[in-house]
Amino acid sequence: MNDKYLIRKLVDHIRESENIDLEISRWPDEENRITSDIDAIAGKYAVEHTSVDFLSNQRRNSAWFRNIFKFLEGREFDISYRLRIIIPYDAIRKGQDWNAISASLNRFVFEDSKVLPDGKSNIDNHSGVPFSFTVDKDSNRHPYISIVRSYSSESDSNADLKEQIDSKLTKLEDYASKGYLTVLLIESNDFMLINEYVLIDALKDAYEGNLPINVSQIWYGDTSFKNDIIFSRIK
Repeated sequence: MNDKYLIRKLVDHIRESENIDLEISRWPDEENRITSDIDAIAGKYAVEHTSVDFLSNQRRNSAWFRNIFKFLEGREFDISYRLRIIIPYDAIRKGQDWNAISASLNRFVFEDSKVLPDGKSNIDNHSGVPFSFTVDKDSNRHPYISIVRSYSSESDSNADLKEQIDSKLTKLEDYASKGYLTVLLIESNDFMLINEYVLIDALKDAYEGNLPINVSQIWYGDTSFKNDIIFSRIK
């Protein structure tokens, strides 16, 4: 997503939630052509945006998954239960018939799942789907469909995450010394893999059990759906 658009949306969110007069006054990185600078100044806030990858090939794989589950976009969910589908991170690969997989999962979600019992079910060898997946069904909860991509928490991505975050925090340090509230906005457009809780755990793993201390606020921006951006403050 466009950096400026997302930062403006965050500033709007802070203004409304804090009930304060707040507008962006400067874009330092555009003014400073000598060194790298932060993205925006809004009142007492100094804002830096980043979009980070948690796993190898995450953005590429995310695009593949969105293509497979495009049948969910803008559709009314004609089910009467909560359905959570858990798929391995590396399940979607080149060479597969993605249209066939998408059509088969469409039938599973809106037809086959109706006869499943409540609780967890492991689905193997489903027609048209070349991988196993897990389904969690709950008929006592509000109807909803969520797709989750599972991955090993033992991945070596935490060191890379720290390196990506540290480079952003370095730019904010000078503004902290000038009395600004420093804000790091971390963006992800992959709701099937990342949410604010996953991000908190990943940051704590990367920073030895703590969230980064040399920043005033950390915000998570979920841009999975352009018209429904969700901001969550995690520090």
